[in-house]
Amino acid sequence: MALELRRFRRLLDPPQQAISAADGSFRLTGLDRGRYRLVARLPGYTEGQSAHTVELNGQSVAGVEIVLEPGASIQGAVTGLRPGSVDAPAELRFEPGFRLTGQLLVAGEPASGGVVDASLPGQNPRRTRTDHQGRFDIQGLPGGSYKLTFWHGRGIAAEQPLDLQSDYYNLFIDLQPGPVRPN
Repeated sequence: MALELRRFRRLLDPPQQAISAADGSFRLTGLDRGRYRLVARLPGYTEGQSAHTVELNGQSVAGVEIVLEPGASIQGAVTGLRPGSVDAPAELRFEPGFRLTGQLLVAGEPASGGVVDASLPGQNPRRTRTDHQGRFDIQGLPGGSYKLTFWHGRGIAAEQPLDLQSDYYNLFIDLQPGPVRPN
């Protein structure tokens, strides 16, 4: 299984990658202090990620579990064929463009109902809301230099540039509340 470790708020840093042992165990070493999210991939399974962020403050962390579920497949039948027909091509159409997925957090917790905008200069933004786990998925994006805007109902917002030239999975944004100002 391939593992990927992404550091929050550091989109430009390449993720650290590793391969697990046959029993699924893994070890990542030499990590800087910070907040991380682990992502696991295995052909035939949906992508999995750690349930919580992992915060490293100079101490080792153990017991991180990532659950992978069997991937879905599409099966069907082509009907109305003439008797004796051997080949009947089936075509699956997918929306053209690239896909952007990720998770929006507020202070390390999933931001349910958050908003994500992906804007190209001179075009209307593509907007989506996050699910109950703060996850978002925008499909059919043309390639280009995007301004991503993230916000949550608590009045917390952030912007981030992204040069999208292929599918981009697991963008993690952790919004940090500012200090409360007295009235």
